[in-house]
Amino acid sequence: MQVWQKFPFVRFTVALVAGILLGNQYLNVRLISIWTYLVPIALLLATLLFVSWYKKSQQLIADRWNTIQGVLGVLILVFFGATLSSVHSELNGKNHLNSRLKKHHSEGFRAVIIEPVQDKPSSIRTVVEVRSVMVDSQMVESNGKLMLTIQKSPATSILKYGDEILVQGNIHEIRTPHNPNVFNAKRFYAHRNIYHEAFVKPDQFKVVGQHIPNWFKFWSYKVRSKLEKLLTKDLEDPREEGIILALVLGIKDDLNNDIKRIYSEVGAMHILAVSGLHVGLVYQVFLWLIGRLRLPNKRSTQVIEGILLLAIIWSYTFITGLSPSVQRAALMFSFIVVGKMLHRETNIYNTICASAFFLLCINPNLIFEVGFQLSYLAVLGIVYLQPKIYVWFEVKWKWLNWIWTLTTVSIAAQVATAPISIFYFHQFPNYFLLSNFVAIPAATGILCLGLLKIAVSWIDLLSEMVGWVLEKLVYLTNEVMIFLDELPGAVTKGIHINSVQMLCLYLAILTVLIFTFKKRLFWFGGSVLCMLVFVGIHFAGWYKNHDEKDLIIYDVYGYTALGLREGHSMIFVNSDSLYLKRKKMQYQIEPHWDHDHIDKISYCSLEADSSDLFAYHIYDNNHLITWNGKTFFLINHPLDPSIHDLPRFDFVILRDNVYLHETFYEFARFRNLIVDSSCTPWYIQHHRAWLEKHSAYVVGEMGYYIQQL
Repeated sequence: MQVWQKFPFVRFTVALVAGILLGNQYLNVRLISIWTYLVPIALLLATLLFVSWYKKSQQLIADRWNTIQGVLGVLILVFFGATLSSVHSELNGKNHLNSRLKKHHSEGFRAVIIEPVQDKPSSIRTVVEVRSVMVDSQMVESNGKLMLTIQKSPATSILKYGDEILVQGNIHEIRTPHNPNVFNAKRFYAHRNIYHEAFVKPDQFKVVGQHIPNWFKFWSYKVRSKLEKLLTKDLEDPREEGIILALVLGIKDDLNNDIKRIYSEVGAMHILAVSGLHVGLVYQVFLWLIGRLRLPNKRSTQVIEGILLLAIIWSYTFITGLSPSVQRAALMFSFIVVGKMLHRETNIYNTICASAFFLLCINPNLIFEVGFQLSYLAVLGIVYLQPKIYVWFEVKWKWLNWIWTLTTVSIAAQVATAPISIFYFHQFPNYFLLSNFVAIPAATGILCLGLLKIAVSWIDLLSEMVGWVLEKLVYLTNEVMIFLDELPGAVTKGIHINSVQMLCLYLAILTVLIFTFKKRLFWFGGSVLCMLVFVGIHFAGWYKNHDEKDLIIYDVYGYTALGLREGHSMIFVNSDSLYLKRKKMQYQIEPHWDHDHIDKISYCSLEADSSDLFAYHIYDNNHLITWNGKTFFLINHPLDPSIHDLPRFDFVILRDNVYLHETFYEFARFRNLIVDSSCTPWYIQHHRAWLEKHSAYVVGEMGYYIQQL
């Protein structure tokens, strides 16, 4: 208990997080009244006050009374966390979109843009706050956030933060994943209180006014836009320009997709998103510069230095658009600076947890953001592990010591974040030490040169010279990252673990660390046990799929994507053009293969002869496949209505908007009728009556189809 008393905010934060998770995951806060939480909090608080009064009046100082107080305090914070989750959920609002659209079909809406507009290759995306929706030709007051996507045109270039727009179009609920084991956009946006989306054309919206939700953000975005023009002045290469904008100002719209993939695979993606690393670099650089001034060591001087550092940190936060990742880093460093200003002996773990506690009180859903989790784990890893790793070797030479320090920081951060990174991103960068050895110094140089270029932008010759050096530095950094990515075994992909396995990895790391310091075999045994559980879960999943045979039809809009799986092998039957769409394959299909340990893939194009993979022939210009005693009739050409002697089919799969004469359904014998994703929404809507009549499974609306064989 004495140890925990030194870390009050560590206890507070753990209890608060437990309450947020309990409320969000298990108690379904969106459906439970807030009084469900407030009543227990009031009772627990009354009990705590009574215990404190009784302890003081009776002059009791026994440890058990301190324990009772501690337990009551933790329980109050747990219920407080659950209450925060309930209060923060906008679904509880009276006129929320969710309740409006359950009763009515929207024809349009009026909304305000509340986030910067993201420029995509063929569209623009932003988040809007809905003010009213049109139902039955009348505007009805409503509220709620919505993800708006507009097809790009000259008209979309004028949209900006604070614009009030009138949109003609339907609002849809963000749908659950339509393929197995892929990114869950519905859950991701729900944690940001976004539950709906709309897709419209340029002629379906118009700007009707301006309503600034937050003037501080408005001026932040405006200043960042001005600085963007100054920073990109004289830059020539779009690839390098995208890196510079992302690293210095946090503008990621112009980032090259191949570059993002390369940086991700070599473990250097963190330098492309303005976050704790960048705020830390700004803090360290200006702390060093202030130190070079050799100011007198007085109390007033330290206060002035602290105020100056706070001003610099929050000014940088302001010019980078006040993104949540930068704000939380700025808050963390602010706690450190204020602690030094007040000459308080602050514990670094307390400082870190205090900033997390404060942020979670403002927005409890931050705990579900990957960036929040990674940043705090990385900082905790560096603070705890780096000093312990650093003492492994004594390095006397200055430059070698700098290299060793950078290496230990990279190792500490990677150890702390590896399990959760694998859990979310399913890959591990094997050359992370090499990439970080280049990326972190390069990021420091790029950031400093970028800020210097902005500062001297009014001197054309000097701005051009700094810009040239900056562009060459980014070019060299990119080339090194490309070289590392092309090395054999640069990244291990397709690693799928569940939350229990992630917990096992963290427990294994923790027990190994304790064993290293305490030298007791008990802790080593605990680590071995954790890894045995981890491996056991892996092999249980592998064995579960070993003897399974099934048909799976994936939902990939505009394409036929059909898998015939037997154990860990799969025949993938697809449209010829789908195999060339690597991004669709990577995000929509391959996660399922990795998760289910499917390691032998045989590709089959419907435009080629595939008789070597299964019994296959053309039936009236359509494909008839026989595999494992089952027949699959893939129809994309109308059948001759005079054919009445059709064989029996186990699965009939309609493709490419094919229309079948009613005589087919009169004479055909089949068990399952499926409409795959190559059929358009118009086709489905137009033929909905006969699709429902014959109990068709529509993949484009209902998600992937899977059937054990």
